[in-house]
Amino acid sequence: DRALFRRFDDVLRYDLPEEAGIAQMLKLRLGKATDPGVEWRTIAARAVGLSHADIARVANEALKGALIQGRSRVRATEIAGILDELKNAAEALKGVRTVR
Repeated sequence: DRALFRRFDDVLRYDLPEEAGIAQMLKLRLGKATDPGVEWRTIAARAVGLSHADIARVANEALKGALIQGRSRVRATEIAGILDELKNAAEALKGVRTVR
């Protein structure tokens, strides 16, 4: 909303993270809670185009899913599935227009 931005002196813009940054964020958030042998680069490649907040959400959802299922480790397939759901939802919203 332009009116909202006029109230601030500066508008901060952040670039979307690249593969290496995504892998680091996921490792930091999930770290020891993931199954051994998780291919971080493969997962990070699927997450390109997501924001920092989206990546944090993926990690949180993966951890929550593992806990609900009674496991202490997150599987790579779970992370990939959450990434796919998030990207599909974003694609579906691209064509939606807001009414003012």
